[in-house]
Amino acid sequence: ALDEAVAQGRARLEGPSLSLRLTNIWRWSGLDEHVERAAVEQITPIAWTIYQEERGHDGLRALLAPLQPLVEHFGERVAGDESLLAYRAAAAQMFVFRSEMAEDLDKQLALAERAVAICPSHRNGRLVLAQALARQVRLSLERGFVAALDHSALAAKLERARELYPRTRGLDELEERVKKLRWWSKGG
Repeated sequence: ALDEAVAQGRARLEGPSLSLRLTNIWRWSGLDEHVERAAVEQITPIAWTIYQEERGHDGLRALLAPLQPLVEHFGERVAGDESLLAYRAAAAQMFVFRSEMAEDLDKQLALAERAVAICPSHRNGRLVLAQALARQVRLSLERGFVAALDHSALAAKLERARELYPRTRGLDELEERVKKLRWWSKGG
C-alpha cells in the first residue's frame, strides 16, 4: 500500500493512515522485528520528501505520530543488539525527525541524545544535537547574569557541540561570550 501511494503521488495524503496501519500490523504481529524494519525503511523516504517540501512540521508530524511506539521499540531493539548494527542509522533518523519537530528545547535535546546514543556516528543526529546544545547555551546567556553563572557547564556544552559537529553555526560567537563570563563565574 505504501509503494502504491508513493507511485500514485498520494504518500503525503495517505501516509498517516498507512503509518497507523503499519503500527496496527506491528502490534498484531507481536512487535515483530521485521515489521519494525520494514516500517522504518518504507516510511523514511516519504518522511524525507515531506521534510524537504514543507514549511513547519505538520505533515511530518501526522506521518510519524502513529509510528511512535514502533519507533521507540525499534530504537531500543537496535541499540541493544550488535547484530542489528546495520539498522541503527535508520532508527536514529526517526529520532532526529522527532527532535526537529519537538516544540520545546528539553524534548529536542532528549530525542537528539537518543539518536546519537543509538548511532553515535549519525551525521544528522550529531548536527541536531550540537545545534540544540548551542541553542541551550544561547538561551542561558540571554537569560542574563543569574542564569549564566555556571561558566564551566556552558563551556562544556559548547565543547561537546564542537566535538559532535564542528561546523555548527554560531559556536565561535558563543564560545567568546562564555569566555567573557569567566572573570565572575563560580569556579571559572
